[in-house]
Amino acid sequence: MIFFLLVFVALYLIAFLLPLGLFFGFLELAKRGFSYDYFTSRNNNVAYALDVVGGVLYAEFFEFFFLTPKSKYRFIGNTKLSISAILGANKHDKESELNKNGYAWVRFLDWIDHDKSYGGHCRRPVVYKRNRSKENIELLKNVQ
Repeated sequence: MIFFLLVFVALYLIAFLLPLGLFFGFLELAKRGFSYDYFTSRNNNVAYALDVVGGVLYAEFFEFFFLTPKSKYRFIGNTKLSISAILGANKHDKESELNKNGYAWVRFLDWIDHDKSYGGHCRRPVVYKRNRSKENIELLKNVQ
């Protein structure tokens, strides 16, 4: 029961604070002189947050729609990686696979943003998987 209450509190805060956040974001943008770097950095952070939240909210759907039983990196239980990171990590890991919808979605993401499945928010887990450093492998173990 408390879970549902917390979800409603979070939704209320998002709805209430969204206009305030946008207002203060525009004030900061005006104070900095409408810097392109600040604007793109902020938008990238917002996009990443929405990507992670989407992966958490729709984990069961994405599991069904994009992954196979042989997929190594999962949406369920993952609260740290974005949708594109999980899809890219599964695509580029030789021991893992996606279904046809997953491969099509990765191609679509790569079409929008060149090599999105290797870059962007996905770059960290794929690069960490390849580097084999202790810290990087621990990160992969923590996010699965």
